[in-house]
Amino acid sequence: MAFIIIVLLTTIGISGNISPQNDVEIFRICLGLLLGLIAIVQLYLAAVLIKNRMNPLLELSQPIPLSLFAICGGISTLVCFLFALPEYDVSCAIRQPIIFVCLTIMGSILVGKSWRISCILSPTTLFAAASDSTNRKDKIQLVRINIMNGLSKLSRIKCSMNRCKDRSRRLDRRSSIRCQVTLADMMRVTSILVIPQLILQIINLSLPSVRMQSIEMDGIHMCHSDIGYWFLLPSVVLALTPFFMALIVNIKSQSRMPDVLREYNQILNSMKVSTGVLCITLPTIAMLSQSVTNVYSYLMSSSLLSFVLPLCHSICWKKIRIIRKNTTGKRQSIQRATSGLPTSTSSSTDSSDGDSLETLQSAEEAAAMGQMYQNMGNTKKAIQVDFDILSMFKEDGEFLPEEGFKTTEIRRLGPKTLQVVVSTLIVNAKHWNACIHKCKGEEKDNCIRQSTKSCLDALSIFEMSPARLKLKDRSIVFPGYSYMAALIKSGDVHAPNGMTLAEFQSDLSNRFMKETQFALYHHCRSLSLKADFCGLNQQFDEALGVIEEIKHIYNAPLHSKAIADEYSLDHPGIFISISALWLLYLERQEEALAVCNSVVDTILPEFDGKDLLGLTLLLVPIIKVLLKTQGCEGASRARELFQKHVFEPGRNKESHAKSVMQPLMVLLTCCSTDIESDFLGMEDDIEWILNGEEKIVDWTDTVFTKHANWNIYSILAEACLCLAKRLDSGNEKQRALLEEGIRLSELAEPKMKNNEGDVTLPIAYSFHVDVLSELKCLIVPV
Repeated sequence: MAFIIIVLLTTIGISGNISPQNDVEIFRICLGLLLGLIAIVQLYLAAVLIKNRMNPLLELSQPIPLSLFAICGGISTLVCFLFALPEYDVSCAIRQPIIFVCLTIMGSILVGKSWRISCILSPTTLFAAASDSTNRKDKIQLVRINIMNGLSKLSRIKCSMNRCKDRSRRLDRRSSIRCQVTLADMMRVTSILVIPQLILQIINLSLPSVRMQSIEMDGIHMCHSDIGYWFLLPSVVLALTPFFMALIVNIKSQSRMPDVLREYNQILNSMKVSTGVLCITLPTIAMLSQSVTNVYSYLMSSSLLSFVLPLCHSICWKKIRIIRKNTTGKRQSIQRATSGLPTSTSSSTDSSDGDSLETLQSAEEAAAMGQMYQNMGNTKKAIQVDFDILSMFKEDGEFLPEEGFKTTEIRRLGPKTLQVVVSTLIVNAKHWNACIHKCKGEEKDNCIRQSTKSCLDALSIFEMSPARLKLKDRSIVFPGYSYMAALIKSGDVHAPNGMTLAEFQSDLSNRFMKETQFALYHHCRSLSLKADFCGLNQQFDEALGVIEEIKHIYNAPLHSKAIADEYSLDHPGIFISISALWLLYLERQEEALAVCNSVVDTILPEFDGKDLLGLTLLLVPIIKVLLKTQGCEGASRARELFQKHVFEPGRNKESHAKSVMQPLMVLLTCCSTDIESDFLGMEDDIEWILNGEEKIVDWTDTVFTKHANWNIYSILAEACLCLAKRLDSGNEKQRALLEEGIRLSELAEPKMKNNEGDVTLPIAYSFHVDVLSELKCLIVPV
């Protein structure tokens, strides 16, 4: 813009030495060249967007609508040249309609883009309205919701009423917006928003009394309309309305749209720039009118470009910048290092620690894209985005998971870059793990291998990088240790570097404890990991010693929520509860009961009521101890706790605890009532167990057994045993229950043994053996 102003002012300033006719020609040449150059750049942006439309880093920014946005900006720029041609009726007539229609399309595209991405990340097309409030922010959010709902309804409009009805029926039957809001829906919304402006400009061109025409006054050509400039007012309003709607739609809300896709600041800043320029140009235009053609056309062009160019730069160019880093694949600091220059010799975009701020920003934006793909269930694209981020920090510009990072690359990482690389690898491990349950055979094995390798690489890179010593907050690596432990307990991970699994577990927990020794609640998590691994390796006395250490520093009111937010579960609280099972196994029943009472009184009230999995893992050890030590009375207390905190709140909710809720409730109901009498719903429970359907996902059963020391199939088998005892010996259902119980016990046994047949979970196995023995005794009387 500054370049345009300087050149045009120079052109205008030298006009005194040139004839008027040559003056106009020179000005038009300069203006045409400059506007043409700007338009070419805008069209180039559109071409790049179309070319990279399938790039995962750009796909969620919707490159096709963005390219149309840039094209409309280029057309508006070119049409500015018509301000310098007032002697032609055509130029006078068409410049206003084209500019206003292009601006309206640009604004409508911004509205449609934001509406579509908000819908994709929301469960339904219609957004819930907030309750009435006098709060200003709440009122703005209510306006935003109404706009979103209105756009959702507009997207269903079709030309044919019959097709519209059919579409509405289809939309009502579908539950997920992700398959509803297509690019066609978005373009339909955009087109509908443009229609009022289009109709207005058609009227403008059709009515001679409204249409601008060229007239000559005192030898000067100018554009004139019989009704004056009053017709411009509705055109301006219709052109600006979509931009104000886009502002409101992009306001930060409770929706899942990440900040990287919000365009609120870009639109607002463009409006501010344009307002500042208009404050200068409009008074001058009003004073000069069209009497000085060169100045008038320059001022009008500047006014329009002051709005269009900032939008194209901040919305289109910044999106392209993300993929440029990935396309070139080489950081400036790495290039300097490989060419022999020190990495500290950096430009203003690099920090003194060797971190490229521009690359870090691109990585942050790409990470937001990856998270959106994961939220949408497109894990493969999320993994590809992870690789694209990691490629930004590779010397050759390409990250290969088999190769990882070289030692030289790790040593060159700055502190902030180290944080990005480590956190991305941990996220990548989680993305690979999410694919495990969707794959089979070799593909599943590959997912397991990649998930493990990404997590191990993250821990290894953090320990090898000298930049870690400059970090004030080392918590970025803590989720890696915790997640590695979860992978180990899933049963799919083998110890690396020739270590035994027990050695690997001990090494991992010790490294985690060393890293967290100065971070209190993180240290609680690392200690719980140590206790967990000790329990898995049957070192119960050592595990109980670690639990005592946890009790000295763990404060449920202060730490429970913070740990659950950071690590998904309050592991210290859960393992304090699990220690009751260790005590029960060691025949220290009074101590086990004391732990149960303490957990119920101090830890249970601090747990999030929505965390059904955490509550289940917390209560299951207490339930087993009460069943083993207090019989029917203990079962009644256990049933009351489980029903209040887990079963009733989670009855109609999806949760990883769903598989255990019904089996455990059947068992507790059966154990808490007199064995001589039937209980309400007993026949329904028997029918549910004998329906022949497998009720448990294999992975869920494996993980639950290792966490809770009680197998879900064992719980079902024990429920079969309790129900069978209530039936007469000649009853067919009794024998069916006993046979089903034995079958379920056989399914449970492999979860408690290794491939060699050795028992690996003695506590869970002891519960299993007791139930299986009694089942066999009842089905074949001695």
